[in-house]
Amino acid sequence: MLWLGLLLVLIAGLVWLAGREPTLHIGAQIATRLAGGQLSFEGVSGSLYGPLKFSRVRLDTPERHIEARDVVLDWSPHALLYDHQLLIRKLTLASLDITLIKPSPEPPKLPVTLRLPYALNIPDARIEHLTVHQGAHSWPLSQLRLALTNPGDAYHARLSVRSPWGAGQASARLAADAPFALNGTLDFARNDGLHDYTAHTAVSGTLGQLEVQGTGSSGAASGRWQASLTPFQPVPLQQASVVVRQLDLRRLGAGLPQTDMDADLTLQARTATIFSGELRLANRLPGALDAGRIPLKSAHTRFSASPDQFALHALALDLGSAGQFNGEGSLQHGLLALNLSTANLNLHDLYNPLRPTRLAGKIALGVEQSGQTLSAELSQAGYRIALNARRAGEQLVIDNARLAAGGGEFNFSARLALAGTRAFSAQGQLRRFDPSRFGGYPAATINATATAHGQLDPQLAASVALNVANSRYRGQQLSGKGAFKLAAKRVWDSDIALRLGANRLEAKGAFGAANDRLDWRLDAPDVAAFGQGFGGRMTAQGSLGGSLVQPSASVKLEGQALAWQGIRLDSVSATGQLQHGINGALNLSARLRGYRSADFALASAALDMHGTRAAHTINLAARNPQIDARATLSGGWRDGQGWNGRILRLENTGRYPVVLNAPARLALGAGHIELSQADLALARGSVRVDEFALQSGRISSQGSMSGLDSAYLLRLANINPDVESTLVVGGKWQFAAARQVNGSIQLWRERGDVTLPGQSGTALGIQRLVLTVQAIDNRIHSELDAQGNKLGVVSVLADTALAQRNGQWGVSGNAPLSVAARVNTPSLAWVSPLLGEPITLDGSVQAQVSAGGTVNAPLLSGTVSADKLLFTYPEQGIAFTDGSLRASLRGDTLTLDSLHLRAGSGSLTGTGTALLRDGKPTMQIALLADKLALLQRPDRQLTVSGKADVSLAPRLLRVTAKINADHALIELPRGDAPTLSSDVIVLGRQKPPSAKRLPTALDFDLDFDLGDQFYLKGRGMDARLTGLVKLHARDGGLPTAVGSVQVAEGTYSAYGQRLNIERGVVNFSGPVDNPGLNILALRKNQTVEAGVAITGSALAPVVKLVSIPDVPDTEKLSWLVLGHGTEKSSAAEFSALQTAAGVLLGMGDSVSLQARLAEATGLSEVNLAGGGSLQNSILVLGKRLSKNVYLSYEQGLAGTTSLVKINYTLSRRVSVRAQTGSQSAVDVFYTFSFH
Repeated sequence: MLWLGLLLVLIAGLVWLAGREPTLHIGAQIATRLAGGQLSFEGVSGSLYGPLKFSRVRLDTPERHIEARDVVLDWSPHALLYDHQLLIRKLTLASLDITLIKPSPEPPKLPVTLRLPYALNIPDARIEHLTVHQGAHSWPLSQLRLALTNPGDAYHARLSVRSPWGAGQASARLAADAPFALNGTLDFARNDGLHDYTAHTAVSGTLGQLEVQGTGSSGAASGRWQASLTPFQPVPLQQASVVVRQLDLRRLGAGLPQTDMDADLTLQARTATIFSGELRLANRLPGALDAGRIPLKSAHTRFSASPDQFALHALALDLGSAGQFNGEGSLQHGLLALNLSTANLNLHDLYNPLRPTRLAGKIALGVEQSGQTLSAELSQAGYRIALNARRAGEQLVIDNARLAAGGGEFNFSARLALAGTRAFSAQGQLRRFDPSRFGGYPAATINATATAHGQLDPQLAASVALNVANSRYRGQQLSGKGAFKLAAKRVWDSDIALRLGANRLEAKGAFGAANDRLDWRLDAPDVAAFGQGFGGRMTAQGSLGGSLVQPSASVKLEGQALAWQGIRLDSVSATGQLQHGINGALNLSARLRGYRSADFALASAALDMHGTRAAHTINLAARNPQIDARATLSGGWRDGQGWNGRILRLENTGRYPVVLNAPARLALGAGHIELSQADLALARGSVRVDEFALQSGRISSQGSMSGLDSAYLLRLANINPDVESTLVVGGKWQFAAARQVNGSIQLWRERGDVTLPGQSGTALGIQRLVLTVQAIDNRIHSELDAQGNKLGVVSVLADTALAQRNGQWGVSGNAPLSVAARVNTPSLAWVSPLLGEPITLDGSVQAQVSAGGTVNAPLLSGTVSADKLLFTYPEQGIAFTDGSLRASLRGDTLTLDSLHLRAGSGSLTGTGTALLRDGKPTMQIALLADKLALLQRPDRQLTVSGKADVSLAPRLLRVTAKINADHALIELPRGDAPTLSSDVIVLGRQKPPSAKRLPTALDFDLDFDLGDQFYLKGRGMDARLTGLVKLHARDGGLPTAVGSVQVAEGTYSAYGQRLNIERGVVNFSGPVDNPGLNILALRKNQTVEAGVAITGSALAPVVKLVSIPDVPDTEKLSWLVLGHGTEKSSAAEFSALQTAAGVLLGMGDSVSLQARLAEATGLSEVNLAGGGSLQNSILVLGKRLSKNVYLSYEQGLAGTTSLVKINYTLSRRVSVRAQTGSQSAVDVFYTFSFH
């Protein structure tokens, strides 16, 4: 028993000892020794029982280096002892770096078994940063999450990871026993606004024989791939195929060219060590490089490969209009050999600024024992490109590079050492060189030589010499010479003198070291000689002394009428001096007038600096129509830090006032800007910038705002919405942007409202308005919360992603989109004033809408409902009430589930769908009317039943309807109301906008049945109409009609008499405005029943008098108008007959008979004047001879009365009339007008 007790005590002691931290240190040392020193631990802490912590773990082998930092491992000894399970509850690594040095000399071997003595459970292993290095390449991964279990017979794994190329998720099952069955999937995607692609890959088979199949997509592009792998064989890839369709490289990354490419790649193992394949490319959008495309139309090659060589056979490159290349190539021992030939290379279609060519020749990249060679020879008549270069050991040599055209040439040779100090030398010569021979460049004839020699390491040092003689540029004489020596921070022994036309530049001396001095002078009386877009004149001179750290300088500059690339400057002048040393005097004065560019202008600007380099004052001023700004800064320059100081004054009294309330701190330097403690009065409120910093491409800021007038801000941004805003907003922000954007911006309503346009204006009654935008690692989350008495409640949640393109942050059309919106508006009454007419709109609206997809292609879902809808238009008699609407959104489809409106005792119902795809909406709606009181005005009533189908396709709206009139009463308006002539202009009245052509053509087919209760009254008509008319229109053209309208019964009143309509038919067979007429109306119940018959068409009616029995027309007219024959007519009745006759004579056309007679005879007037009987009537013929002279002739119809009159207008009020004939006279008239 004693021994047993001692044993238990010993075991307990060992267990206690194993849990102590020193034991863990000993264990780490033992592991290091057992690994032969390849494994090492640093910063060991914790206990063997867990958790264990290591600040650094490193494994070094000849093939690879592996280093992990901040490792934490927590496991369960209890589970190992009692459950036979290795449970690792926590495993985290802050970083893991793997450096691949060389492949292992031992080929991989298929294991015998993968069974473990214990079950394995790692529920959550995390690696925050994983980087794989090989040579100069690195592949960073982040946020790795791994779950791995093995209950005994198989391993189950789930993995997620993020990378610069996207995010991936994988899952797999691997059997623990041979043949190690394996099944798994890998999904990879990237959608950050600039990149948009997804890929899915499935793996099946065994560990020794794997089958891989996958698909992918990027926008319209798609791809699929398949491969057979044998990972433990000498040739691990047995067979593979890749198919890509409609690939646009732009969607894969910013700056990539636009393509529409198909690709087909096949691989097949031929033997245990050799495989072959074929590659085909086809690009439907070839183009020049400067057009954002690639000059490749198609490519085809066959290839073969072995462990030590890769060969290309029958390589054919079709560059489209840029030419074709054919050749072969190989890659052996890391050296590439390539031979290409062409007969029609067109440089213009490779790069548009170059001239069209048809070059023929060869390009060869060769392999020799001493290294590689590159030679190219391309030529055509009068044009040659040649290159001979080689790498010999550690030397890169360009024996000759030659470019020749039009009798001019450029020759270049150089030598560069690839080791040591990397010494170099280069020589170049231009002889009668004309850039315009090669492309759209200025014409010139240049003869020049240039030489340079020096070294690149450990720092740059070079001597450069240049000589230009007997040359011309853009028609101006060009000459000069120059020599200088150059180091990283110094130039010395410089002596430069260049001349272009009348312009001269001279520089001589040194700069970059103590006691250096470089004098320079520019005399440019003809700046236009520099090139197109240049102009004006300038003189400048000065000096530079000392070094970049301790400089001294002086400058004097004058310029007038300067122009450069769209920028114009009336005048500029500057004088300044900087003395040596930190306390050297600093004085600068600069003036500018008349600056103009495409989007900005300044009337004047001024800069004054006085003090020393360490402490000086800066005064700035600028003016234009919107700006009258002044600023004062105080500070100094500090070596290694830049400029540090304060903004003492900042004020703009122009159109947009800004005032700095208190001094703010400002720091400027190489690559950095810092502003802090800036309190600005802006937009009738205040903005406080606590911090703004820009450094090494990283921008950060935080601050707040209060009392900002939204109307002022909109004007400042040149936004002019058609609303009146008294809204005052506040807010705060805090953000940082470098490779990632993080931060938040919040805006809220402090007070005020928004009033919509209208005669009386409608305020939305906004009570709450808050907008919050948060950014976390480029992911944007936005929230909008708005409430108002009339607006109701609007809530929007939106998520998307920011992307950077060309240095600018923004939201790309390919960015992912997630939106959840909720709207609850209790009443739409506030919308009525927006409709502009006396229209009433009301009802409640509720909507819940969500969106996914991308910004350019959103996928919508949700519901929209409206109740108690009311729409009235009293002026037209329209009144829809008790309405409701139910609609749903799914994808890009809006479904109108139900629409119900009541009007009178009837209703209108509807269903349909609307589709928005690629910015081209389509719609299909079915409407059903049941005794719908469409018009309910006392003088205009219409109740209809029927159905209509409305469809909208791109640029076409089609309406098909069948309508029956259940009841109608139309009272025609009086036609005797006065109207203004078309040539009368009413001052102060806005001209109505001209009708615009609809962007969508209109097709319609309408069958309208008047029914049995269609009544028409007014203008003497009182009738009941029947009939059926079919209206048609195509492509927005004029409508046509087929059918007829009949007067079932009715009367027509004229001249105090009631005429019975015996026959009334209007036939439509063509244009709707010109139906056929067949109308007969009689005055009944008298001895002679007289009336009018109208035939012909609406545009050319034929009117004649009729009677029963038939009597002469004068008698017909008398019986029609007077009710008796002419023998009983008095003088007054004859006057009435004359008036009636005139009316009847003019009824046959829209133009009266008198006007048609005047036009036919060339006269200005043919008229019948006078009154009473026929004996008193006079025929008047008139002709206007000029704008002031009018000649007329009057002849009595009974008797010998005749007159010739001539009227002459002397002024606006005075005219003279002379007449001769039966009576002669001369009269003077003065005209008065009254308002």
